Amino acid sequence: MTPGAVALASLQQALESGEIAPSSCTVLNISGGGVERLKQEQATAVVEPWLRVTKANGAEMIIEVLSQEEGKDAV
Repeated sequence: MTPGAVALASLQQALESGEIAPSSCTVLNISGGGVERLKQEQATAVVEPWLRVTKANGAEMIIEVLSQEEGKDAV
């Protein structure tokens, strides 16, 4: 899951920058195991994205769609 990946990347950066010494005792709490429990206890729904973009031209696609939406609001 993304939060665990971010936590691990942050720890790696802290080690590389010297913020944390390699010999330090560090606890990294990587979560994500509660997702299934949450689904059992709460009603959940899949939210479809309003736009799908490609890595190559994602920013341009977003700007284009937002510009079109702005034009609709002006009418």
